[in-house]
Amino acid sequence: YLQIIRQGDWFHFRTSADGQRWEDMPGSPLARGDMRGLPLQVGLYHASYGSESSSIAFEQFQISF
Repeated sequence: YLQIIRQGDWFHFRTSADGQRWEDMPGSPLARGDMRGLPLQVGLYHASYGSESSSIAFEQFQISF
């Protein structure tokens, strides 16, 4: 599981293997003053690094507000 919480200019990134116990990811929380006043946009994104191409499939995806 991945959890992202926005509080003003601060973003908290957390992961969980079971959806119950959450651990902060390295570098969390992160301040993003450049996003002050901008709406939050949520979506899926996949990137491959280097010259190799890749693909990914998402299953059981849910966005909670």
